[in-house]
Amino acid sequence: MKDETDKGKALFIRYGGNHGLMHHDGVFDDYQQCGVTNDLEAKWAISLSKELLRKFSKDGLANESFQKLVTVIRTFKLSRRLKELADLLKTQEQRLDSFTKLLACEQILEAAQYLQAEMKITDGDLQVIRGHLRVISMKLSNEACSVAEFYRQGALLPGSLREDAIRSRIASICKEFK
Repeated sequence: MKDETDKGKALFIRYGGNHGLMHHDGVFDDYQQCGVTNDLEAKWAISLSKELLRKFSKDGLANESFQKLVTVIRTFKLSRRLKELADLLKTQEQRLDSFTKLLACEQILEAAQYLQAEMKITDGDLQVIRGHLRVISMKLSNEACSVAEFYRQGALLPGSLREDAIRSRIASICKEFK
């Protein structure tokens, strides 16, 4: 049984607890056969989110791991971890490029809105998250040129992400705080 639990935990960590991704990659049946309970998943989610936050505070935000953390937060409704992630983004914003800050703000805001709709976030945590994102997004509005330039230099979606499109994305974040 221990081997099955270990296999289930490895799959959980690899996919950030996302059953949809497991199903997409054809490993969900294997995961189910491991006999993982909801309680065990919740325990793993808390542990994984702590580990990823600790890693971010030391190494900075890495896109794949960041996405995994946001997925775990949303799936398991870990509003406290979302607040900690917003705190971390605020403290590390000087180390991040404009593009990374934009994506992080968008994903944190989306997760906060989701948790608010599910009534799984306290008003206090939501206010702290919004406060951090407000400050970062206001700074980003002055950096729209560098975000657009990042897209162009990396040949990411050439032509479709002009400076005005970037400004629009930033404005959609900022309007949440008016």
